[in-house]
Amino acid sequence: MIKSNSKEKNEEGITLIALVITIVVLLILAGISIQMLTGDNGILTRAGEAKQATEKANAKEQIQVEVLGSFDAKTNQNLTVLKDRLGKIGAEVKNSDFPLYVIYKGNEFIISENGEMTDLGNGGVTLLAKINAQVSEMSDSEKLNFYQNFYGKTVNYQPKADIQTSTSETNVSKKAQWKIFYADENNIYLIADSYVTYESLPSNGDISFAKSNTNNLYKANFNKTALLNAYSGGTTRINEFSKASILKELNHDFFHYKNPSTNVEEPLTAPNYASMMAVASMLDTDFWDTKYKDNTGYAEYTIGAPSIEMLFASYNQTHADKNYGAKVYKAGEKNSSDTTIAGADGYKISKNKDADRTANDWQYYIVPMLDNDTAKSYNNIYVSDSNTTNAEGYWISSPSSSVNVNSIFVGYNGFVGYYSSDVPNIAFRPIICLKSNILLKELPEGSDYDFELSF
Repeated sequence: MIKSNSKEKNEEGITLIALVITIVVLLILAGISIQMLTGDNGILTRAGEAKQATEKANAKEQIQVEVLGSFDAKTNQNLTVLKDRLGKIGAEVKNSDFPLYVIYKGNEFIISENGEMTDLGNGGVTLLAKINAQVSEMSDSEKLNFYQNFYGKTVNYQPKADIQTSTSETNVSKKAQWKIFYADENNIYLIADSYVTYESLPSNGDISFAKSNTNNLYKANFNKTALLNAYSGGTTRINEFSKASILKELNHDFFHYKNPSTNVEEPLTAPNYASMMAVASMLDTDFWDTKYKDNTGYAEYTIGAPSIEMLFASYNQTHADKNYGAKVYKAGEKNSSDTTIAGADGYKISKNKDADRTANDWQYYIVPMLDNDTAKSYNNIYVSDSNTTNAEGYWISSPSSSVNVNSIFVGYNGFVGYYSSDVPNIAFRPIICLKSNILLKELPEGSDYDFELSF
């Protein structure tokens, strides 16, 4: 009986252990099944992603149908027809002209004038069309806050050459960074984070610079003889530049200077042309592209300095109640009282761009013009450091209408005025014009750059 009882107890014990093991196995299998269903790479997650991808593909296909349906018999896209068709399917068009920024079923697209579509993908990506659409719906205070948080941010632009920058505070070179300087209706422009070094300036045999101080990394004079030889034909190498907003009214007239005292056009070898040639060299896209245009294809073109229009447009957008402007004057231009108001072909500047061009507030220079407070100048894209030992500022690619046609520059202290192009204490901060279809993706805090460029 004892043995029999013992056997029965053993058989009962084995059954309980088997039950526990079975339960554990079932729990493990259940866990695996749940993970397969709900995990990051699980069936439900994949099903959800597949559904989103299908919905996005359907949305994109529907937009493409409307785009194709908006072309006329001459294969021109009709903007009015396209916007009407998009509205009928419930798509939200956020701006009025190409490239259109469109939101449809939670998806964001950009539609170009030739019908090309750009999928803006996941969050954090923006395009100039999207920026303009956002801004168009903002109040003045919202616009100011937007621009202040946008301009001065760094992007991962990499020129084909190793570009170095330095400041007069350290005189130590470092790899250049590129900051968002200005955006118009077509393009985004970048500016070098500080003065580019002498070794980073281009040279092609026609145009060259003279190093003005062997102990300084970035100060350089224009070689006037080389400039006169390079542009002796009275033309500038500015690829399609007549279409660009930053050239404005002056182009071929740069090279037709009339001496205001004689009203006679002087020969190209005259001293008055030297600074005008310097401006032409700063606008010479072929010249600056040799080092500053990238191999990736993000840049439309590059120039040696911002224009005066770009400087003021950018500054007005990022500073409340500012209305700075620049206007072109012709040599010997007179006001209603027959008083001469301009010494040469070029620009005069004012704190009130809406003032009559003959008003007293249109001057050759104004002190101070810009804010040199680092906290207010947004990463020093408008002014440079405050040490005048080696450089007083950076060049602007616009001529002054002062006598002898000097070039405009921005001083460290916010002074905007003019100097002859051969002075030894002004440096360069080149400009990169990005193509209009460039995407900007905001990067996480702590990254090397604020924005990543892509197509």
